[in-house]
Amino acid sequence: MPISFGDSLEISQTAAECFGFSITTENQLPGCAHAAFEAASERGDIKVNTVFKALEYLKASPGVNLPHAEFQIHLKKRVPAGAGLGGGSSNAGIVLRFLRDLGVKPEAIRLAAIRAGADVPFFLENHAALATGVGEHLAPIDFPHGYGVLCLPDVFISTPEAYRGLKRPLQGGPISESRTSFEGWQEWARSPWTNADFLRNDFEEVAFRAHPELASVKQAFKDLGALASLTGSGSALYGIVPGPADNLLQKMIERFPLYRFEPFHF
Repeated sequence: MPISFGDSLEISQTAAECFGFSITTENQLPGCAHAAFEAASERGDIKVNTVFKALEYLKASPGVNLPHAEFQIHLKKRVPAGAGLGGGSSNAGIVLRFLRDLGVKPEAIRLAAIRAGADVPFFLENHAALATGVGEHLAPIDFPHGYGVLCLPDVFISTPEAYRGLKRPLQGGPISESRTSFEGWQEWARSPWTNADFLRNDFEEVAFRAHPELASVKQAFKDLGALASLTGSGSALYGIVPGPADNLLQKMIERFPLYRFEPFHF
């Protein structure tokens, strides 16, 4: 589900003989998140930046109708790496969507998104959806508008490590059909606030085992009446409510003064 909190992108272009691009970054992250992003910026190895990878894949596509222009992309980074919020994937998706709107063939855009990362295709459409396969099959879900608060602890959880930790639990009992089918998720989305137990993130077992303090944050969200979960495979957590979240934000700041909290809406 897309939310209002995220990085900022500025894209400008100048005429050129062929398609080209440059990427600069402005690191607005605190603590270890600041250092983690430096490794994937122009001051580190730009080739691991998801925007860079997506555009390189697009350039390599045969017969693609790329504009004859040089694009300057400036990224203001606010979403920590390893938080499970899809920060890099969302940036790549937005840049690819921008090029699609300029007339680049949608199929070439879609294939570049799939190659760049499992979460990138989702951000091409900017709509809540059930993703299957490796993220390339998307079924839009009608989710009600609401508000929320993100907790962004200074903790980095790598996606490969999260999946390695999850391997054994995945070999357990079967997952109920209601949590794997589009119909089940759409039914839940009609009234998510009345069935909080439906929402489950299997990565919580891995993250909470390594960082028990994260479980305390989730419980605090729930104690305050929010629907709460870990985000993706990362360390961030969210609490969402149907109405304004000002009180939720203030209460969480009071309880966890050393943690970073950000409000959002969806």
